[in-house]
Amino acid sequence: MTGSVNQHRQVQVIGGVNEKIEGFFDVCRAQGLTGSQGVLIPVGNVRHLMLNPEVVAAVAAGQFHIYPIRHVDEGLALLMGRPAAEIHALVVARLERLLEQQKEREGK
Repeated sequence: MTGSVNQHRQVQVIGGVNEKIEGFFDVCRAQGLTGSQGVLIPVGNVRHLMLNPEVVAAVAAGQFHIYPIRHVDEGLALLMGRPAAEIHALVVARLERLLEQQKEREGK
């Protein structure tokens, strides 16, 4: 994924979306398409897609994926294979454990 996220964790539109997708596709194709490769793009860029027919064919065949997302949590869930809320809870739990360990080291 390339681009930025605003303060509400919404994925913002990017420039050069076609070139970025095609460039990454070329790298994946050179290494061998596995069906697990793909890109996350801002949903606002979908209307700008004008991709090379090879990319379109690979997407249609399920060899490459394009995932349009609105919110960073959608991307997190796609990348991690579990709901974003579950991931957030795991992160919070880990941070709480680290805080407790730090307090123990400091004798508090």
